[in-house]
Amino acid sequence: MYTYLLRRSLTALFGVFFVALVFWWGYGTLQAFSTVELQGYAWSPNVGWISMNCSNNAGDCGISNYKVVINPDKTLSGYAWSPNVGWIQFGGLSGFPDSGGNAAVSGDYTGWGFSGWVRALAYGDGWDGWISLSGIAADGVSYGLTFNQYGYLAADAYAWGADVVGWVNFSPTYFSPPNPNPGNVCTSDYLGTIYIDMWGDEQPALATTCTGNESCTNLDPVCKERVIDGVISTSAQVARKGDAITISWTLSDPNTAQDCRVASNAGGSWTDNPFVSDPLSYNVNIFTLYCTPAGGGLELEVDSVEVKTIPSVFET
Repeated sequence: MYTYLLRRSLTALFGVFFVALVFWWGYGTLQAFSTVELQGYAWSPNVGWISMNCSNNAGDCGISNYKVVINPDKTLSGYAWSPNVGWIQFGGLSGFPDSGGNAAVSGDYTGWGFSGWVRALAYGDGWDGWISLSGIAADGVSYGLTFNQYGYLAADAYAWGADVVGWVNFSPTYFSPPNPNPGNVCTSDYLGTIYIDMWGDEQPALATTCTGNESCTNLDPVCKERVIDGVISTSAQVARKGDAITISWTLSDPNTAQDCRVASNAGGSWTDNPFVSDPLSYNVNIFTLYCTPAGGGLELEVDSVEVKTIPSVFET
């Protein structure tokens, strides 16, 4: 077994400089895309450590600036490196042992993983080099490379490389998700929420439409009724037409609101607190305090007050 591995390793190393040039040219075309790099290693008891990224081991970078990446379409591409079996290719393969296809991200917000096939390029002499990232073992037990929303692979994340490579533990492998804080966000009208997953993609199945008096805010992106307690005060409750009055307001908890204003039924609107109104022109002048919940959202009516004017017919 180990004699065979040594022979395959020497074969891989003799061709490494030629292959490295090809890989370097091909991989350069990937740099223009927005990708997520795998970091860390995988471990096979049969062939030892497999490096996902040359930054993990500075000595390997002299061979080629290799790495395995997740592309925006969630396919995997690039090359990993094993000192014993050489290059392991992710993506761009064909002739798979079954219909699994190239390596890719699989699953949804309920659970993510990697599926498909990768291949050790030193295959030959009866060894096909294929490594399956998920499947069902001969004993009927499922295996695969699952990971959490933070990009860490599970402790039982195993791939299968048949007789030569055997079981490969990918638990030391990890990556930084494009969206490190998946969860709900408000819709643009603040009347609903939608779930944004670790890839920055919307999950329509988790969308929620607010009902009744409910709304959403960016600080609390769930649908619920928003309440802002406050009181509006005036310097007079009765005045002559043409007079101006001073108006102010207070909030029970200033942290619950932002962007407050007072509007009148005569058309004026003020954000200063306190402020002096326009000359009163209506028999009943209504001043209403509106505030936007902290974190944005729909403007809410908080309080209102009436200021009546003395009809000129009663003046002496």
